[in-house]
Amino acid sequence: MLKDVPRSTSFGHSSSVGTMELIRPRASKSNAIRIRRSGFQDFRRVGRRENDPRYYRFTLKRSGRIDISVQNREFGGFLGFPTPTLKVRLERSNGKVLNRRTVRGGEFGFISRRLDRNTTYYIRISSSGESVPYRLGLRTRGGAELFR
Repeated sequence: MLKDVPRSTSFGHSSSVGTMELIRPRASKSNAIRIRRSGFQDFRRVGRRENDPRYYRFTLKRSGRIDISVQNREFGGFLGFPTPTLKVRLERSNGKVLNRRTVRGGEFGFISRRLDRNTTYYIRISSSGESVPYRLGLRTRGGAELFR
């Protein structure tokens, strides 16, 4: 969808300049990124003008332990300015939150949990409003196997 957005100039003078801006549809579980293998990694951004929140989906063929790691790749915090945070949730398909983590700029967050087979799970990643680069990793242990 295209939207005509007024912009203002940099010296405080307001002017209405027509520009075309691409408005992306909001991310949802129905368009989640599917994880099909252990050792999965993804590098993306989430937040303002990005898909926020972003969903990942996986289903276990065999029960076992899943390790999820998320790195907030936004470094900074200089001059006393805070860095944006990432919010990570592991959810069942019914929306029940199993684990949650808040990951500050430059830090890692980890979720390790034993999960049941034949159940679809979602990883939900959102930001504190800013556009934040991140790295997501997922691996299986203890006999867990993903549907491909």
